[in-house]
Amino acid sequence: MKRVISILATVALLIATIGHAPVSAQGGNVVLTSPAQVTGSGIAVKVAASGTARWLNVSAGSSNSATVQCGDSNVSATRGTPISAGGALFFPPMPFDSRLSISMGYYSLSTIYCYIGSGDTVQYTWAN
Repeated sequence: MKRVISILATVALLIATIGHAPVSAQGGNVVLTSPAQVTGSGIAVKVAASGTARWLNVSAGSSNSATVQCGDSNVSATRGTPISAGGALFFPPMPFDSRLSISMGYYSLSTIYCYIGSGDTVQYTWAN
């Protein structure tokens, strides 16, 4: 089941970006960012110290011994959205809101945390 979810997240990511290189967006082109893999030390860490993203994908290492938990600053080993080893969590693009003068909302990367067990890994990818 987790393999199917991971594949679906990857397909959604590809559909969101395929044929759009680079994507013309409000304020410029969308830039894909893939920072270095993060190795956990048993604490909650921010996805990034600052910045925003139009969408975000969090992938747990396939050999992780514990689930990764993602959410707000209160995530812990037992709190947050769990990602099993080899699985992924996709934060999709936010839909257009005609009440605002922007075409898309953004995720604030400094407000998204993931609890990563000691020695386990996570890979983030986002577009902004």
